[in-house]
Amino acid sequence: MKQCHEIVRRIHESDGELDRETAAHCLTCASCRRELAACLAAADPESEPVPDRLDRETVALCRGGRSRRLRFRVERALIWSGAAAALCLVAVNLPCFSPAPEPVPEWSGAALFGELAEIGSRLTETGTLVAAGADVADRSI
Repeated sequence: MKQCHEIVRRIHESDGELDRETAAHCLTCASCRRELAACLAAADPESEPVPDRLDRETVALCRGGRSRRLRFRVERALIWSGAAAALCLVAVNLPCFSPAPEPVPEWSGAALFGELAEIGSRLTETGTLVAAGADVADRSI
């Protein structure tokens, strides 16, 4: 946009001769080309305007016969399809790059049950010792 303002200023300051940069910009920018046509028409009101078809054909020939609009559409389609393909590749490969979950150890209660059984047997032994001691104490009284 800022470049267009500079080009329009150059068009108004020129005496009908345009430098290479201004002419090249007018070939690519429709609004600057319209401004140039308006300035040329204002400079010589007697002259006939350039027909639209001739203007389009001249611009197309200056571009090497390529249509800017088609090329622009193809470039945009390629850019968006490439971005979509890259996004799909990332989405598909994302699980491959995530760290593997740590395996959860299986809990075995065998060790705990063994300890409980040992505690139970010791309690039984203690109970018999206490009972035997009570019998001895009862006899001594």
